[in-house]
Amino acid sequence: VSTYAEGMMGPQWATNAGNVWIRTVGRLADGATTEQADAQATVALRRAVASWNQPWRDSLGTVVMGSLIAARSPSGMPDEARVSLWLVGVSAMVLLVACANVANLLLARARRRRREIAVRLALGVGRRRLVLQLLTETLLLALLSAAAALLVVHWGGQILRAVLLPDVAWGSSPVDARVLAFTAAVTLLTVLLAGLVPALQSSHPDLAIALKTGAQEGGARRSRLGSGLLMAQTALSVVLLVGAGLFVQSLQRVRALDVGIDLERVLVASTSLEAAGVDGARAAELWHDGADRVRRLPMVERAALVGGSVPTRSAYARGVRVPGLDSLPSLPGGGPYYSTVEPGYLATLGARIVRGRELGEADARSTARVALVSELIADAYWPGRSAVGECMIMGDDDGCTTVVGVVQGVMHFQMLNDERGLIYLPMRDAGTRSDAPGALVVRLRPGAPSTAAGAVQRELQQLVPNMSFVSVRSFLELVAPQLQPWRLGAAMFALFGALALVIAAVGLYSVLAYGVSQRVHEIGVRMALGARRPDVVGLVVRDGLAVAVAGLLIGLALALAGGRYVESLLYATSPRDPAVLGTATVLLLAVALVASFLPARRASRVDPARALRED
Repeated sequence: VSTYAEGMMGPQWATNAGNVWIRTVGRLADGATTEQADAQATVALRRAVASWNQPWRDSLGTVVMGSLIAARSPSGMPDEARVSLWLVGVSAMVLLVACANVANLLLARARRRRREIAVRLALGVGRRRLVLQLLTETLLLALLSAAAALLVVHWGGQILRAVLLPDVAWGSSPVDARVLAFTAAVTLLTVLLAGLVPALQSSHPDLAIALKTGAQEGGARRSRLGSGLLMAQTALSVVLLVGAGLFVQSLQRVRALDVGIDLERVLVASTSLEAAGVDGARAAELWHDGADRVRRLPMVERAALVGGSVPTRSAYARGVRVPGLDSLPSLPGGGPYYSTVEPGYLATLGARIVRGRELGEADARSTARVALVSELIADAYWPGRSAVGECMIMGDDDGCTTVVGVVQGVMHFQMLNDERGLIYLPMRDAGTRSDAPGALVVRLRPGAPSTAAGAVQRELQQLVPNMSFVSVRSFLELVAPQLQPWRLGAAMFALFGALALVIAAVGLYSVLAYGVSQRVHEIGVRMALGARRPDVVGLVVRDGLAVAVAGLLIGLALALAGGRYVESLLYATSPRDPAVLGTATVLLLAVALVASFLPARRASRVDPARALRED
C-alpha cells in the first residue's frame, strides 16, 4: 500500500487526512470482543481528529470492526457469498430431482419384479435381507455415479473456475479430501432418499395376488407415490427455470445500463511516472507525448488525458462554495469530486452533455475559469433552474468558476448505487499532484482487435526506459467483478435448471414408456373396439401432461413464494415477472409434451391382433 500511495500521491499520503481509502488491519487481543474494540477505536479516532481542520470532523460516526472474511463483514454478506449459498440450495434441488427420478424408476422396476420378490419371500427369504439386497443394488449404482461425478468435477471444475472466477489463482484440483468426504455423505443420503422407500414397498407385497398374477398384471396404473415423485421433479425444475430467467434478465438489464462510459470500447491506461523518477512538469510532458503516440495507432478512434478523479481509479474532492447558499446540500457518496480533463474527454468516454457545451481547446488555453458539472450537482445546487452560467467558487479561490455545461451521471467506482457529484475542469498547468494527468482514456474503433490493449501498453512503456508497469484495461474488464453475482447466478441456475429439466423429462418418458409396455393388452383391446391411433396418442399424452401441469402449478407457487428471498439479488427485475414465469411455463410444457409424445407414438403402433394373442 505504501509503495502504491507514494508513487501516486507523493510523501504526503501518510499525513493527508482525506485519504479515506486507507484501511487499518489489526488483531484482537485475547479475550477481547469486537464491541470493545469498536468503542475503543471510536474514542481514539475522535481524539486524533480533534485538532484537524476538516469539514467532516464533527460528523464522524463510530468505528465498526469486521472480519477480513467478506462473508462475515458487519455490513452484511456480499452478493457473491449470498449467490454461493443459493447455489448450494440449487444443487440440493437438482439432487432431489435426481433422487425422485431414480426412486420412480426403482418403483417401476419393483413392480415388474413383484412376482420374483413374492417367490423369494415365499421361499423364506427375510424381509430385512431383501431390503438390504435392494439397497445394495441402489448403492452400487450410486457409487458408480459418484465416481463419474468426481471425474466430471476434476475436469469440468477447472473450466468453471476459469470462466466464472478468472481472477482467482487456483493451485490445486477441485477434488480434495473434503470433496471426497462430502461426496461419500451425499452418496449415502442419495441411497436413502432414492432406494429406501422402493425397497420397503417392494418387501411388503400381497403374496397371494403376486404369485397368481403375471408380470404385467396390475402394471397399468401408476402408483400415487410415483405420480407424486413426477410432480415433485416437475415442480423443482420449474423453480430452477424461473430462477435462471430472473438472473439472466437481471444481468441483461445491468449490462444495458447507460453508465456514461462505453464499457466495451473504452480503455483506461495508468502508470506511475513518479516511481520511474519522473515528476512535475516533465511527467505531464511525457503523458502528453504518450497520448499523441496512442492517438496515432490505427485501432484508436480518440484518446484524452484525465487527472484528479479517474473512473474506477481514484476520487479527489475539493471544497466548493456557491454564492447565495450558506451551506451546500450533502451529495450521495460525498464530494463534490473533480477531474481535470483534456478536450474531448467526455466524448472519449461516451458520456453525453445534457445542457450547455463541452470543454474545448480554447478553454484549456484561456484564463477564464470554466467547468462542467454532473447532473447530480446541478440538481442539488441549483434546483429548478439551469446550472449553465452559474458561479462556483473552487477551494480557496476568490473568483467565480462558470458552469458551461451539465454532464450525464458517469459511473465512478460502482455500476449501481454510486452516484457522485463530479466537476470537470480544463487540464492546464497542474496546480497540485492530483491535478496532473493520472490516466489516459482511449476509445477504440468499432471492431478493434483484442490486441489493441497490448498495443497501447507498448506505446506507453516507451516513454521511460525504466518504466515499472503500465496498466491498460477495458472498463468492461474493470467492472466485471461487479457483474459476477448475476453472471454466476444466471450460469448456475441455467445449467442446473436445464439439467433438472432433462432429468424430469427422462423420468416422465421412462415412466410413461414403462406404462405403455404394461398396457399393451389394454391398448390392443381399445384399438380392436374401434379406437383410432390419435385416440391412443391422446390417451397417453393426456396422462403425461396431467402430471406435468400439476407439477407446473406447484412449481409456480413455490417460485412465487420463494421469490422474496432472492429479490435482493436481482436488478430491476420482479421475482413475479410475467415474462419469466411465462417462458418457464412454455418451456416445461413443451418438454413434457415431447416426453409424453414419444411413448404415445409407440403405443399407437401396437398391433391389436398380436397384443390380444400375447395376453
